[in-house]
Amino acid sequence: MDTSEIIGNRKQYLLKRAKKFYPVIVFLIILFLAAFIRTRNLPLLQDKYPGALDPYFFLREARTLISQGSIPEIDRLRYVPIGADNRIEAHMTSYAIAYIYKFTHFFDPSFTIEKSAILYPVIAFCLSLIPFFFLSKKLFNENIALISTFLLVISPAALQRSMAGFADKESLALIFFFSSFLFLLFYLDQGSFGKKSLFALLTGMSLLLLGLTWGGIQFVLLTIAVTMILLYLTDKLSLQDEVAYIFVILPLLLLPHFTLKYGSMLGMLTSVTMFPIFAIAGVFLADVIINNLPCIRKEQRPVVIFLLLGILGIVLLAVVSPARLLDIGQKIYAQFIHPIGTNRLTLTVAENRQPYFVEWLSSFGVSLYLFLAGGIILFYTLLHHLKAKMQLTACFIFLLLGLLWSRYQDSSILNGTNIPSLIFLFGSLGVFSVLIIIGLHKALRDEALAADIKELNTSWLFLLAWLIVSIIGARGAIRLFFIIPPIASILIAYLIFYLFTHLPKKDKVYRGLAIGAILLVMIPTVLSQMNSSLQQAAYSGPGLDDQWQKAMAWVKTQTPENAVFAHWWDYGYWVQTSGNRSTILDGGNYYPYWNHLFARNVLVGNNEEQALRYLKVHNATHLLIISDEIGKYQAYSSIGADENFDIFSWIGTYVMDVRQTTKKGNITDYIFAGGTYLDEDFIFEGKVFPKSRAAIAGFIIPVANDDDPENMDILQPEAILLHNNQQVRIPISCVFDDRQKLYFNKTGMEGCLRIMPRYLNQKYQQENGAALWVTRKGMDALWTRMFLFDEQMKYFHLVYDDSNERELAYYGGQTMGPLKIWEISYPENLTIDKEMQDRFLSITTPEWLLLEKSSPLLT
Repeated sequence: MDTSEIIGNRKQYLLKRAKKFYPVIVFLIILFLAAFIRTRNLPLLQDKYPGALDPYFFLREARTLISQGSIPEIDRLRYVPIGADNRIEAHMTSYAIAYIYKFTHFFDPSFTIEKSAILYPVIAFCLSLIPFFFLSKKLFNENIALISTFLLVISPAALQRSMAGFADKESLALIFFFSSFLFLLFYLDQGSFGKKSLFALLTGMSLLLLGLTWGGIQFVLLTIAVTMILLYLTDKLSLQDEVAYIFVILPLLLLPHFTLKYGSMLGMLTSVTMFPIFAIAGVFLADVIINNLPCIRKEQRPVVIFLLLGILGIVLLAVVSPARLLDIGQKIYAQFIHPIGTNRLTLTVAENRQPYFVEWLSSFGVSLYLFLAGGIILFYTLLHHLKAKMQLTACFIFLLLGLLWSRYQDSSILNGTNIPSLIFLFGSLGVFSVLIIIGLHKALRDEALAADIKELNTSWLFLLAWLIVSIIGARGAIRLFFIIPPIASILIAYLIFYLFTHLPKKDKVYRGLAIGAILLVMIPTVLSQMNSSLQQAAYSGPGLDDQWQKAMAWVKTQTPENAVFAHWWDYGYWVQTSGNRSTILDGGNYYPYWNHLFARNVLVGNNEEQALRYLKVHNATHLLIISDEIGKYQAYSSIGADENFDIFSWIGTYVMDVRQTTKKGNITDYIFAGGTYLDEDFIFEGKVFPKSRAAIAGFIIPVANDDDPENMDILQPEAILLHNNQQVRIPISCVFDDRQKLYFNKTGMEGCLRIMPRYLNQKYQQENGAALWVTRKGMDALWTRMFLFDEQMKYFHLVYDDSNERELAYYGGQTMGPLKIWEISYPENLTIDKEMQDRFLSITTPEWLLLEKSSPLLT
């Protein structure tokens, strides 16, 4: 053997080795990139401050696990005086943080539980990439798996809930999310019953762990349910598949034994989102039984089974509760139109708001079109051997458009709730469903068509089911955009692979132009996503900012250990974890009616004595209010209002426009521009200005002798009211300036303009450059009187105020200001009868208020 031959063999050997190990090397690089991106914010977190709100709850539970070894059944820091039943909560995240701490602390004693909470989401996300890679590989091949994993890592939409500091449920849930799908495909792909049963059991165990981690298990269950129905109707399931399916659902039956999160066994079996996966077991059982009846042909079995089970179900529901039929129909309808619910509490949480298509486009950009294109090409390729492939693909495109464009934009004719929108949505669903049913019905009589349908790719049917369920879910709330990147990454990777493998091989010019066009789209998209993720990660600081850190340090050292804090629910986890004090409300919102009662009787209430009664029942010792309440006022005044929204209001922000300032003699008119609608009907000089249609476009504040501070005098301001293209100047009754209210006698609009500084940049400010318009309703609210207008209350004693560091002002487009804490005392003669006490502690929400959690998908 000569030297050249030896070198050639050596090259062949090295190439084989490189080919064998390159996926591992590339995957490890991607893994490193995932960790690199998600830890760019570590300096901001300082190894002790997680991000957002909910992570502080899991951090506190992890501390409890470390110090006590278990989580108590009742959490006494929450919902005073009742406490929180921990059996309702999912604790897997807390255990993950605790075990990461224990493992790492063994090797590095300086490692803290706070650092464990900060690093946990990065560790969990990186671990989730392993089943995701193998899932993508199982669906397609190794190359597509690597590309899809890379795309998922750099996706901005997948970043927030997986970056350092965001110690919430989703990162851990992804491990079981992807594992359940991976094991499902292996279960369907095995030849022997033993292996099928093993992977079916692994699927069920992954689902059980997912259910103990995250309420989003419903999306996974629905995806599996839709997949199994599709496979059954296309005759792709063997008798062994149907029997082994029992091992998928058996572990799920254990959920009520570990947590009350999903209710009882009956509650799970009657849940709109969980029922289908259990019902399929009934279908398979009936199929096994009917399989032994010679009088029913094989092709007739699905029709007979669904008819029998449908009739049986309707009869049972009619006997048990006829109203239940209507209720189920309404819930199914609601899952499409309002999956997260329509109650006041749900709709006032920003991340629960339903997105419009323009928001999809804003969040995903060009990737949205690439993702949809990948799904369409996959659908067409799946059906390429069917005669009706073009018609079915056209209907599939119509379905995607219906799901997304039926809620195009608030101002559009397709706003998601009007008749055209609903016709488009349900019309697309109906047309697609009818066409599928017609095709399956033809297959009953056409053996050739039945054989073609049976050849459909099992994995791709699953992928399409995942696609549709994901779009329907994310259509329900902006928060659920998080479930889109995994399926989007796989389909975009498939699209790239498809385009490159279908390029013309003979025409080199055309091939070169096509490759250039593909790269021209993909490279900027990838670079844009990478840059966006890096920027987002680098500037994602702690949820508990410097202002809160100082306040909670004060709380921890200057208040009794048995102190109970009253505040809006957003801040509960921070006070409990960082301040180590009990609260009445928090982000769990397990007693929604309490949010209404606190908002109505305390924050937006106009009676100090009534506020004291509510606070006394809940053993409150301190009241906390921060400037964030200005922006949230609309939300909690809605929640606190009665059936007629009696106290529903909001605060408008106005900024001085120096260009419009005019001076006549010794009087200078300052113009404050902005815009806010009226919160109630207003009548002036016989003209009616209707609420929510007439708007205040600005204010004119005349000041006499403004160049002489000693003799300067604010004259009665006027509001510029707009309605029906007409402008009217109306006197307003009050201005708050220099810590005092100035009232004016001329009849006009009741309300008060709260003047404040405006900071244009770090160096320059306008001393009176901005203003808040507090309406008549707002002026009566306890929180505005105490916080905005510095009114002294007899039984509320201001004990903490950081106004010297954070004065109320308009900073670069948003209103920011102090955090204030009042210590509460109670009059000796304060009376609280039993009826009032029972009402203030009631955990049952009145039906008219509709504050009950209508969907567990996000909890």
